[in-house]
Amino acid sequence: MTTAVPAQSAPAPAAAAAAKPAVPAVAPYASAKTVPRLESAEVTVAAVRNLKKSDHLFGGKNDPYVILKWGGKEVRTATQKGAGADATFNETFNLDLAAAGATEIRVEVYDDDKLSRDDLIGEVTLSADKLIRNGNADMWLTLTGKKGAAGEIHLVVYPLAKLV
Repeated sequence: MTTAVPAQSAPAPAAAAAAKPAVPAVAPYASAKTVPRLESAEVTVAAVRNLKKSDHLFGGKNDPYVILKWGGKEVRTATQKGAGADATFNETFNLDLAAAGATEIRVEVYDDDKLSRDDLIGEVTLSADKLIRNGNADMWLTLTGKKGAAGEIHLVVYPLAKLV
Protein backbone atom coordinates (compact mmCIF):
# COMPACT_ATOMS: atom_id res chain seq x y z
CA MET A 1 0.00 0.00 0.00
CA THR A 2 1.39 3.39 -0.94
CA THR A 3 1.32 6.01 1.76
CA ALA A 4 1.85 9.69 1.40
CA VAL A 5 0.86 11.26 4.65
CA PRO A 6 1.62 14.84 5.60
CA ALA A 7 3.44 15.09 8.90
CA GLN A 8 1.64 16.81 11.76
CA SER A 9 4.22 19.55 11.98
CA ALA A 10 7.49 20.01 10.19
CA PRO A 11 10.57 21.52 11.79
CA ALA A 12 12.07 24.56 10.15
CA PRO A 13 14.00 23.34 7.06
CA ALA A 14 17.42 24.40 8.35
CA ALA A 15 16.78 22.74 11.71
CA ALA A 16 15.43 19.63 9.98
CA ALA A 17 18.55 19.33 7.84
CA ALA A 18 20.75 19.53 10.94
CA ALA A 19 18.65 16.97 12.84
CA LYS A 20 18.77 14.22 10.20
CA PRO A 21 21.88 12.10 9.72
CA ALA A 22 23.49 12.83 6.39
CA VAL A 23 22.95 10.31 3.61
CA PRO A 24 26.26 9.98 1.81
CA ALA A 25 26.30 10.40 -1.92
CA VAL A 26 26.45 7.02 -3.64
CA ALA A 27 29.85 6.04 -5.05
CA PRO A 28 30.16 4.70 -8.58
CA TYR A 29 28.57 1.28 -8.76
CA ALA A 30 30.80 -1.75 -8.14
CA SER A 31 29.00 -3.76 -10.80
CA ALA A 32 25.92 -3.67 -12.92
CA LYS A 33 24.30 -5.99 -10.36
CA THR A 34 24.49 -3.52 -7.46
CA VAL A 35 22.54 -0.46 -8.45
CA PRO A 36 20.96 1.87 -5.90
CA ARG A 37 17.21 2.30 -6.22
CA LEU A 38 15.30 5.08 -4.56
CA GLU A 39 12.89 3.38 -2.16
CA SER A 40 11.26 6.43 -0.61
CA ALA A 41 11.80 10.08 0.10
CA GLU A 42 10.74 12.45 2.82
CA VAL A 43 9.99 15.74 1.09
CA THR A 44 9.33 18.99 2.92
CA VAL A 45 7.71 21.69 0.82
CA ALA A 46 9.12 24.65 2.73
CA ALA A 47 8.23 27.74 0.70
CA VAL A 48 7.87 29.45 -2.66
CA ARG A 49 9.13 32.88 -3.65
CA ASN A 50 8.97 35.30 -6.55
CA LEU A 51 6.00 33.53 -8.14
CA LYS A 52 4.71 35.03 -11.36
CA LYS A 53 1.30 36.63 -10.91
CA SER A 54 -1.48 34.38 -12.10
CA ASP A 55 -4.62 36.34 -11.17
CA HIS A 56 -4.60 39.17 -13.72
CA LEU A 57 -8.31 39.87 -14.11
CA PHE A 58 -9.27 41.38 -10.78
CA GLY A 59 -5.85 42.39 -9.48
CA GLY A 60 -5.92 39.46 -7.08
CA LYS A 61 -2.96 37.80 -5.43
CA ASN A 62 -1.83 34.23 -6.01
CA ASP A 63 -3.33 31.60 -3.73
CA PRO A 64 -0.55 29.02 -4.23
CA TYR A 65 -0.50 25.33 -3.44
CA VAL A 66 1.96 22.58 -4.39
CA ILE A 67 1.33 19.11 -5.81
CA LEU A 68 3.98 16.37 -5.67
CA LYS A 69 3.47 13.61 -8.28
CA TRP A 70 5.26 10.27 -8.60
CA GLY A 71 4.37 6.99 -10.30
CA GLY A 72 0.67 7.81 -10.70
CA LYS A 73 0.34 9.04 -7.09
CA GLU A 74 0.10 12.60 -5.80
CA VAL A 75 -0.16 14.68 -2.64
CA ARG A 76 -1.08 18.31 -2.19
CA THR A 77 -0.23 21.05 0.27
CA ALA A 78 -2.78 23.39 1.76
CA THR A 79 -3.62 26.52 -0.24
CA GLN A 80 -1.98 29.70 1.03
CA LYS A 81 -4.83 32.18 0.50
CA GLY A 82 -3.82 35.66 -0.62
CA ALA A 83 -0.09 34.89 -0.30
CA GLY A 84 0.89 36.57 -3.52
CA ALA A 85 4.42 36.00 -4.80
CA ASP A 86 5.83 34.41 -1.61
CA ALA A 87 4.34 31.71 0.62
CA THR A 88 5.47 29.42 3.43
CA PHE A 89 4.16 25.84 3.61
CA ASN A 90 6.47 23.73 5.85
CA GLU A 91 4.52 20.57 5.00
CA THR A 92 6.29 17.20 4.98
CA PHE A 93 5.28 14.15 2.95
CA ASN A 94 6.65 10.59 2.92
CA LEU A 95 6.64 9.31 -0.65
CA ASP A 96 6.81 5.53 -1.22
CA LEU A 97 8.51 5.67 -4.60
CA ALA A 98 9.41 1.97 -4.93
CA ALA A 99 5.83 0.75 -4.55
CA ALA A 100 4.73 3.14 -7.29
CA GLY A 101 7.67 2.29 -9.56
CA ALA A 102 8.59 5.99 -9.74
CA THR A 103 11.86 7.27 -11.19
CA GLU A 104 11.12 10.94 -10.63
CA ILE A 105 9.15 13.38 -8.52
CA ARG A 106 7.28 16.11 -10.37
CA VAL A 107 6.64 19.30 -8.39
CA GLU A 108 3.86 21.60 -9.61
CA VAL A 109 2.81 24.95 -8.15
CA TYR A 110 -0.73 26.15 -8.85
CA ASP A 111 -2.84 29.21 -8.15
CA ASP A 112 -6.17 28.21 -6.60
CA ASP A 113 -9.03 29.88 -8.49
CA LYS A 114 -12.68 29.79 -7.38
CA LEU A 115 -14.34 30.83 -10.65
CA SER A 116 -12.16 28.97 -13.16
CA ARG A 117 -9.71 26.11 -13.49
CA ASP A 118 -6.62 26.44 -11.25
CA ASP A 119 -3.65 27.97 -13.07
CA LEU A 120 -0.31 26.15 -13.27
CA ILE A 121 2.27 28.73 -12.22
CA GLY A 122 5.35 26.56 -12.69
CA GLU A 123 6.90 23.14 -12.31
CA VAL A 124 10.16 21.26 -11.84
CA THR A 125 11.09 17.56 -11.96
CA LEU A 126 13.50 15.77 -9.61
CA SER A 127 15.07 12.58 -10.96
CA ALA A 128 15.57 9.65 -8.59
CA ASP A 129 19.14 9.17 -9.84
CA LYS A 130 20.07 12.75 -8.99
CA LEU A 131 18.49 12.46 -5.53
CA ILE A 132 20.49 9.28 -4.86
CA ARG A 133 23.77 10.86 -6.01
CA ASN A 134 23.25 14.07 -4.03
CA GLY A 135 21.95 12.54 -0.80
CA ASN A 136 20.09 14.83 1.61
CA ALA A 137 19.28 18.12 -0.02
CA ASP A 138 18.02 21.50 1.15
CA MET A 139 17.51 23.38 -2.10
CA TRP A 140 15.83 26.24 -3.92
CA LEU A 141 14.76 25.17 -7.41
CA THR A 142 13.62 27.33 -10.31
CA LEU A 143 10.06 26.71 -11.46
CA THR A 144 9.44 26.74 -15.20
CA GLY A 145 6.17 28.17 -16.47
CA LYS A 146 4.65 28.80 -19.90
CA LYS A 147 6.91 31.80 -20.47
CA GLY A 148 10.15 30.67 -18.76
CA ALA A 149 11.14 31.13 -15.12
CA ALA A 150 8.05 31.38 -12.90
CA GLY A 151 9.55 31.61 -9.41
CA GLU A 152 11.35 29.31 -7.01
CA ILE A 153 10.44 26.52 -4.61
CA HIS A 154 12.30 25.54 -1.44
CA LEU A 155 12.40 21.77 -0.85
CA VAL A 156 14.15 19.67 1.78
CA VAL A 157 14.55 16.07 0.58
CA TYR A 158 15.77 13.00 2.48
CA PRO A 159 16.04 10.09 0.03
CA LEU A 160 16.28 6.46 1.14
CA ALA A 161 18.13 4.33 -1.40
CA LYS A 162 18.71 0.58 -1.38
CA LEU A 163 21.20 -1.50 -3.39
CA VAL A 164 19.40 -3.98 -5.60
